[in-house]
Formats: sequence, C-alpha cells, structure tokens
Amino acid sequence: MRSGPGVQRGGVVAKVGDGAVGLLAVLAATQFGAARVIVFSRHEQRQRLATLATTASG
Repeated sequence: MRSGPGVQRGGVVAKVGDGAVGLLAVLAATQFGAARVIVFSRHEQRQRLATLATTASG
C-alpha cells in the first residue's frame, strides 16, 4: 500500500544528495512511513543531520 509519493510504508528509500531539498526528502520519507532511508552524502555534517532526522522521526 502506498502512503506517499513513491514511498511504501515499511519500505526502503534511497536519496542521492544532502542539500536542503535532499534533507527535506529524508524527513518526508520518514513521515510517509519508510522503515529505512539511505542517504548518499559527501558532507559529514549533512550526513549527521540526515541520520538525526531519521532517528528522531522513527
């Protein structure tokens, strides 16, 4: 069952990019019920933000 744009509840989402839009996509994926969000990042600080967003939302 789809619960959001391209996100299945309990599914896995992969996101390439960690800019403002990418980090917002991470938050949206967790809110739409993704069980796991994988973010490909080149910036250590932004990777930490993405990790924090997924753990705080879950």
